[in-house]
Parts: sequence; structure tokens; C-alpha cells
Amino acid sequence: MQTMLAPTLMCRALLGVGVLVAWSTSVLAQCQLEWQPGAEQSATNGAVHAIAVHSASSRVYVGGTFSVAGSEFCANVAMWDGTSWQPLGAGINGRVSEMVVMPNGDLIVSGSFDQAGGILATNVARWNGFNWSSMGAGLNLKASTLVILPNGTLTAGGSFSASGQQALAPVAAWNGTSWQSYAGLSLVGDVTDLQALANGDLAICGVFVVPGLSGVQFVAIWNGSNWVSVPVSGLVYDLEELPNGNLAISGHSVATGSFAVWDGSSLQVETTPLTSIVDLVAEDSIGNLVAVGTSSSQQVVVARRSVGGTWITLFDEPGEATAVSAANGTVYLGSEPSSANPAQPTISWFDGTSWQPLGSAANAIVYALAAGLGTDVYAGGRFA
Repeated sequence: MQTMLAPTLMCRALLGVGVLVAWSTSVLAQCQLEWQPGAEQSATNGAVHAIAVHSASSRVYVGGTFSVAGSEFCANVAMWDGTSWQPLGAGINGRVSEMVVMPNGDLIVSGSFDQAGGILATNVARWNGFNWSSMGAGLNLKASTLVILPNGTLTAGGSFSASGQQALAPVAAWNGTSWQSYAGLSLVGDVTDLQALANGDLAICGVFVVPGLSGVQFVAIWNGSNWVSVPVSGLVYDLEELPNGNLAISGHSVATGSFAVWDGSSLQVETTPLTSIVDLVAEDSIGNLVAVGTSSSQQVVVARRSVGGTWITLFDEPGEATAVSAANGTVYLGSEPSSANPAQPTISWFDGTSWQPLGSAANAIVYALAAGLGTDVYAGGRFA
């Protein structure tokens, strides 16, 4: 049975089925943590691939491939209100793989589907708290990433090339009635991540061709009037803006390394313990980063980058890591069960010295980690 479990702290009960909720190190140190499928809190009957947290309403949305959450029929998307699971109308008739909450609280989902709430909606749809609505002619393929720009504009990136009969660049903005190529851009290719920068620029990564720039691009920045090419020569999986406005770039063979920083005019490649970085997150608001990936010996590595650019290895063992997250200075690691390291817990947290298991969630496969409300962190995937 594929399930999503909720942890219950012995000194404080949580009712977060389908989502793992981890607490601050101080609470974790004081309480015993166990996984409880529960009765009312019974697991979802399928996998969770995406999580979106709306702090203002304390709601947690999950999407994936399931039909039940708790005791409710919830077709591939559901909402946890802090007490129980709630369906979002008739749900989605296919897999949900990306979601984001708009500034007004509306939920945007993307995936592989053609109906939302029983109405036609091609691979992208909007939930306003009461009803589902289509978003123009939709997207001919799912979005790989959804971001909200500083001006509130919803922007999608992916491998899509059309909205209905209208050709579309793989970076598209929603104008309230239809999808349009972002800023009229005519690039072609695949976009894997978008990073809205504080100065209004938009950084993109993937594999694409931009008119006016020479050769295949892996990272480029739109400054409002022109493309700026970033001289990266390898696959890029993640972009993060640092507090000083510089752009952190991570991936595989990024200019002969796994990590580099773009300062607006030059690229600084840093030596890291990782040969490939698959996930990069901000650990805090001052600029410390945490990365997960693999080493030259194909071991799983989790490393912290300080504001000054110093890298420290936190984890270096055999296994299959899937995601990393951080909340209020605590680092969390999600992974798959590994025959090379069967003793490694699939969900763990770093206590400052060593890694500690989060309960006994054996045989879990974690697909998504998200920092949540307060000191909470949420995880979704398959739990046996």
C-alpha cells in the first residue's frame, strides 16, 4: 500500500496526514517522534509529488496521484486545514506535479491532466477556494516550475511550446486571460527553473536557444530589455538569489564544477564536496545555503555553504538522496531506501553534529520537502 504518514510527537500531537511535519531542534530533542497512520488520519492512497504552504491561512496543499486523503475523496489534490483533509471540489483528473499559491490565496496547479473540477483545463488550472477554472487554452505540456514575480505576475517554465493554437516560448506569463510568451520572448528549448530577482530581472536555466545569443544556453537573465548570457557550460538544476543580489547556480559540470556565483558581470566557480548538485536551498535569510547531490565516488553528499563561500560537508554516505530543505537553521534530508546503506533513515535532520532519524518511516520515498509554518517542514512521497 502506498501511503502518506503523519508524525505524532509524544508531547504534542500533530494531525498532518499525507504530510510529514518536523519541528525545531529544541522540540525534537525534548520529544519522542513516531509515525502514526492513525484512523481519521489514514494515509493517502497514492503518492504526493508537490506541496504548497499558504502561511496566511495556515493551509497546506498537496498534489500527486491519489484519490483519497484521510476519509475524503480527493482526486489528486487536497488541502490540510490543520485539523482534517478537505477536497478541492471534484479535483483533477490526472497527475499534479507543480503548485504555487498566489498572493490572493488562489492555488495554481500544473501537471498532466485535461480536467479540473469537471471542466476542461489543459495541464494547468486555478482554484479560488470555491471553484476550479481553466487558464485560457492551458499549456500543451506541464510546467516544470511556477513562480510569482515581485509584481505578482504568475510565470511558468517548462518544455511546453503552445497554448491552444498559439505558439509559446517555454517561459510564459499569465496576463489574467491567456498565456503569453514572457516579455514577448522567442527562445526555444527546455526550461527547468526560474528565479525572479529582486531587481525585477528574471533568471532562467535549462537547455535553450535565445535569438541574439550565440550557441546553446544553460543560464540566461532577462533584464527587461535584453538577454544577458551567463557563461555556464553544463546542466543547471537550480537557481537561488543571494541576499547581495548575486545568483547562485548549481548543477552538473557547471563551468567544470557543481556550483558557481554570477555577480552580474563575471562567473566565480567554487570548489565544493559535490560533483553534481540536484537540490539547493537557502538555509536562512542571511545567505547560507544547503546543497544535496553526489560526490566523485557516487556517495550522497549534503553540504553547507556559508555566506563567505566556505563549504562544509554535513553528510557523506552511500544512498539515494531526493531532496533537502531547511527551516529556521535546521537542515532536513529526504531520500530513498538504499541497499548500499539500509540503515540510513529516509527522512532525517541534522542536529549540528550528526544526523538523526525523523521517526521510523522505513521504506519511504520522499519526492518533496517544503519549509512550512513556524518551525515545521513538510515532506511528501510514498510511505509503505
